[in-house]
Amino acid sequence: KSYDNKHITDDWLTWFIGFAEGDGCIFRDRKTSRLKFVLTQKEQAILNHIKNKFGFGVVKSFPSSIKENAIRKNRFHRWIVEDSTNIRYLALLFNGNLCIQHRIEQLSNWVEIINKKNSDFIEFNSIPLNISLKEAWLSGFTDAEGCFNISINNNKRYALGSVIKIRFVLDQKSENILNSVKSSFGFGKVSLRKETKDVYRYTATGFSRMKEIR
Repeated sequence: KSYDNKHITDDWLTWFIGFAEGDGCIFRDRKTSRLKFVLTQKEQAILNHIKNKFGFGVVKSFPSSIKENAIRKNRFHRWIVEDSTNIRYLALLFNGNLCIQHRIEQLSNWVEIINKKNSDFIEFNSIPLNISLKEAWLSGFTDAEGCFNISINNNKRYALGSVIKIRFVLDQKSENILNSVKSSFGFGKVSLRKETKDVYRYTATGFSRMKEIR
């Protein structure tokens, strides 16, 4: 309502919040109290879409490493918002609409600084929302963190001579949010990823499960 952009629907905003919770950074510089929001993606098109939809921020491209500076396919991209007015719009959007606890904690730092600089006080809401399959949050979160995987392995026990395995995967440091996804679907498993530090994976397998996820 504050931004008054009639081209943005509630469904799109719900998708965006899920996407932002998956790939976003609600950043506060502790020394300067400078606020910044950053979305990082390998696919530039989705960041351009978000930038154009909101009408603010910039999309910048970066090499994955100094050696790969000239290799375009190895580049990653960021949508960056630093302007104080637009940071406040994002704070109003996120406030009371986030599901992941550490994102809520990041937002609390934002609101603390914003309220010191503005007379129009934001009443911070620290209560996380519950995931609902009826809304677009999980779709946005999946766009950020999800993977649809299929494998075909030779197996003479089957008539076709091979076995097909299909699965849906979400990776996150928040074990709680993945358990919430599992509870929402009513199937799948959450486990600690091998050879990673505090990264968890939700996995659902089988053709019947994919019909429900789809």
